[in-house]
Parts: sequence; C-alpha cells; structure tokens
Amino acid sequence: DRHNLLTDIAKSISDTDTEIRQTDMASVGRRVKGRFVVEVGNLKHLDRVMKAISGVRGVTRVERGPFLADAGPESVSGGSEGAGR
Repeated sequence: DRHNLLTDIAKSISDTDTEIRQTDMASVGRRVKGRFVVEVGNLKHLDRVMKAISGVRGVTRVERGPFLADAGPESVSGGSEGAGR
C-alpha cells in the first residue's frame, strides 16, 4: 500500500466539508481496501465526496455502500480501493 494513502483519502473527504463517522482499512497483498462512513447532506454532496476520493493518487475504485439507517438519515457508507506502490 502507498505511504500516506489513508491520510490523503481522509484529507480529500475533509476538503469537501464532510465529517467521517467511521473508517477501516486493510492491506490485501499489494492492495488496500477501505470503508468510510461519512455524513452528507444530499446526493450532490455525496457525488462531490466520491469524486474527491477518486482523485487521490492510488485510488482505483470508489463505490457507494449500503445506507446505514441507524447512523442517521444523512449517513452513507462507501468503500475505496488503492493500488500498491
């Protein structure tokens, strides 16, 4: 996994004025899989967040995960993958 990948993804999310509620990442061989639960105001806001994460060097895929009803009406879960060095 790339050095500072988690930091860069978190900063890209923060730069969209989005709060990260939860995250976890794990190395799988030379790849990293991560899951971020973020609080967004609407689908347009979510789109901005996903585009920001997609722009991080090393991120190869960003997708929306299932809605987390118990986390509040504006929370969504998503994942991203990053390539190794």
